[in-house]
Amino acid sequence: MGIVLVLNGTLSSSYIFFIRCVLLLHGGGRECFQHLYLATQTRLENYVRKYFRKHPEVKLVVVTGSVGKTSTKRAIATVLSTRYRVALHEGNHNTHMSVPLAILGVEYPSLDKLRNPFAWLSIFAAARKRINQPTGVDVIVQELGADQPG
Repeated sequence: MGIVLVLNGTLSSSYIFFIRCVLLLHGGGRECFQHLYLATQTRLENYVRKYFRKHPEVKLVVVTGSVGKTSTKRAIATVLSTRYRVALHEGNHNTHMSVPLAILGVEYPSLDKLRNPFAWLSIFAAARKRINQPTGVDVIVQELGADQPG
């Protein structure tokens, strides 16, 4: 079974990404999923870069280590919140995919939507929207899991 695409006009990068998702998932396989994972991770990292370029006044405090990250994150946020507007993402979102979304304040997809290209299109739209919105915070405190040195 093949897929035939007839494209007319200009497509946004999100729709091109979606088309790649459909084509790669259609073929199936672990390699396709890894390719999509890396492409999604890169896209999310780029959204974070754009956010901080657009809002240089916002500071990012990252907590990492093997033990006590969540407690340390909460303690730092509590102290900073006496003087600054602080964003603290509750929960333990510290993977390559969830950290950028937590920094941007975009909800991570549920397990049943994790491989759904339509869900990711809406996440990308929410991330782009977030970049252009007023910040409402001075400091973002984020925990970052470290599974290897470097």
